[in-house]
Amino acid sequence: VMRALDGVQDIQLDVKVLVGPRFLESEPGLQAHPHTTHRYEFVMNPHHVEQVMGWADLGVIACGSTSWECFASRLPVIVFPIFENQMRAAQEIRRGTLGIVLPALDVLTEAELTAAIRTLLLNETERKRLSHAGQGAVDGQGAIRVSQILRAEVQQAVGYATR
Repeated sequence: VMRALDGVQDIQLDVKVLVGPRFLESEPGLQAHPHTTHRYEFVMNPHHVEQVMGWADLGVIACGSTSWECFASRLPVIVFPIFENQMRAAQEIRRGTLGIVLPALDVLTEAELTAAIRTLLLNETERKRLSHAGQGAVDGQGAIRVSQILRAEVQQAVGYATR
């Protein structure tokens, strides 16, 4: 992603890279390209992700649960699946036109990602549309739905055990 951002050479970017603990284990020497014209800040294992999302004009992320955090924060996103379990989320995001969905990381080219970033940065109208569409897709009741599903599963398991 950082190489793709460096491909956007005609726009000065301030970039915050959110880095979680699992990523640090696999990429311990994370740093910006030494010849970049952009200003990078690496935010390690952030506790207040929503503050960073509120600061940003757009997010470039994998199609995981962070997508939904971005939607709730009204952050327009460019997403791409990294793992097989993210393919369904990518399909739902595309179906709902909630974000710009790119091919899976294993086939996504740097040029495609650079073009998507540049296009969305230069299109304020589309960023606003995505911001509203994403927020409209998140009703804030996800935790309640998950607890209801878990409760039903436990009740069903207990019911089977007592029969």
